[in-house]
Amino acid sequence: MLPQLQKLIQVVSSVRRQNPCSHSLLHHKPKSGFIYLIDRKKDIIITGGENIYPAEIEEILHGHPRIYDVAVTGIPDEILGEIFLAIIAPKPGETLTEAEVIVFCEQNLAKHIRPRRIVFDKVPRNPTGKIEKPKLRQKFAANKLIRPRKSTITLSS
Repeated sequence: MLPQLQKLIQVVSSVRRQNPCSHSLLHHKPKSGFIYLIDRKKDIIITGGENIYPAEIEEILHGHPRIYDVAVTGIPDEILGEIFLAIIAPKPGETLTEAEVIVFCEQNLAKHIRPRRIVFDKVPRNPTGKIEKPKLRQKFAANKLIRPRKSTITLSS
C-alpha cells in the first residue's frame, strides 16, 4: 500500500508543477478533452452544507434584461454558514427594484440558491475585468453575522 501512496504523491506533484493554478481553479474535463473552468475554489459559497458556485447564479442573473452587471458572494450567517448576497448594477437609465429581482430569481433559480440579500451598487472589477470578490466580502460581510440565531429556552425541572 505504501508504494501506491508514494506513486500517487508523485503524480499529484507532477500535475501541480505542470499546472500551478490547478489547485485554485475548479474545472472539469469531459471526454471531449476540453477543460471547462467553473469558478475559483476560494469563491465557493457553503450554505447549509452545500457547495454552490456563485458564477452559476451570476450567469442566470445576467439574463435579466435590465441588469448591467452582477456579483454574488457569500456573507456570514449563523444558521446556514453563509447566505447569498447579490450586488447588482442596473443598466444605465434603467430602474430596477428588489421585488423585480426577487420575482426573477423565483422564476429562474432553485430555492436554495436564491440570493437572500440584494444590494444595488457598482460591481468592483480589476483592470483585467475580474470581479474583486475580496473587496465585496470586506465591504458587505465585515465579519458580522447577518441573521443571529434565536435564543433557546431552557426548561428547568
